[in-house]
Amino acid sequence: MIDFFFSLLFFFAKSQIQDQEQQVLLKLRQSWRDPSSLDHWVTSNSSSHCTWPEITCLDNSITVLNLVNLNINYSIPPFICDLKNLTKLDLSYNNIPGEFPTVLYYCSELTYLDLSQNYFEGRIPSYIDHMANLQVLILAANSFSFDVPASIARLRRLRILHLYQSEYNGTYPEEIFGLSDLEELRLEDNKKFVPSQLPQNFTALKKLRFFSMAQTNLIGGIPETIGNMEALEHLDLGMNLLTGEIPGSIFTLRNLSELYVYETNVSESIPQAVSATNLRVIDLSLNNLMGNIPEVFGQLKNLYCLNLEFNQLSGGIPEGIASLPALSDIRLSNNNLSGRIPPDFGKFSPLRRFEVAFNNLTGAFPEQLCHGGTLFGLATMDNNLSGELPESLGNCSTLLEVMLNNNGFTGNVPGGLWMSLGGQARSKSFTMLLALAAFSPKFFVPN
Repeated sequence: MIDFFFSLLFFFAKSQIQDQEQQVLLKLRQSWRDPSSLDHWVTSNSSSHCTWPEITCLDNSITVLNLVNLNINYSIPPFICDLKNLTKLDLSYNNIPGEFPTVLYYCSELTYLDLSQNYFEGRIPSYIDHMANLQVLILAANSFSFDVPASIARLRRLRILHLYQSEYNGTYPEEIFGLSDLEELRLEDNKKFVPSQLPQNFTALKKLRFFSMAQTNLIGGIPETIGNMEALEHLDLGMNLLTGEIPGSIFTLRNLSELYVYETNVSESIPQAVSATNLRVIDLSLNNLMGNIPEVFGQLKNLYCLNLEFNQLSGGIPEGIASLPALSDIRLSNNNLSGRIPPDFGKFSPLRRFEVAFNNLTGAFPEQLCHGGTLFGLATMDNNLSGELPESLGNCSTLLEVMLNNNGFTGNVPGGLWMSLGGQARSKSFTMLLALAAFSPKFFVPN
């Protein structure tokens, strides 16, 4: 009898919590002026609010609110924290205005907060560390300004911190780099930051997988100790005023998949020893790099994109790069490269972009660039290429942009370059630049 009594008591207690939480949700909808995206938030005898797509419950109590892209245009009311077991709140991609919602300090169980892609502005409060349980904090793509407060570094449980694309016009605290559990740190697209060097302690983040500080007013060099960040998979330092050389230790990071050091002032040679065999993207474009393209790049079986354009590289294109099975995007334009284009490009992988313009390349045009049927961008102009264009180029129906001018080609332009698969003229979006006057007199366009 006693067990039955306690079971009944427990049932009524759970039922009361459910009723209270549903009332909070209905009050939320009303506070946000009943957006049409929440029209299904209605009381029903046949189903629980735990079945609503934005809601996740555990033991019939709300733990997650996924309110993404619901056209919410009003501020966050304080009674949202009456959901006592709420651990995750995602309000990204809405139109919420105002300052940082300090009412959320009362959501004491919150571990995940995403307020990105809204209209928040002003300072991030210096006492944000009141949200002591946070493991994920995403405030990106708002209009927060001034400094990033040092108090963020007192959120010792943080694993993910995204502060990119805002209006900060002060500094970020070096103490962030002491958050030993960080796995993702994104500060990119904050070009109003006060100029600063990479902190000496940032390489101590042993768990960091994703690190981006592109366009953050970084100056100085990249430390050799970056090779100690053994978990790193994504590194983006592009669009900064970096100097010195690219440290060879970067290419020893065995988990590194994407490397972006583009549009900086790094110089010297590209390191010739590479043991980072997981690399899928290498973008070192728009720098002052000299010397050869490393032969070892031809052994990176996972390489999808290689962008080295707008440098001062010389020598030939390594033969092995043309045989890489995953290669889709290769951009080597605006360098001092010489020798022939390896003939196997396109034979072993479905190329989408092939750009080697403004170099000193010689010899024949590769026969199989469109072998995979995916090539849409082709630029080989301003080289010393010769011979006839392959007929296979005329069958490449995916091409949207072709620039071949200022070479020494002879023979006919493959007729298919002017036509689509259906035999109709290509669309206006197709760009064909041949500059026939710059070609050999033996180069003809068919009638």
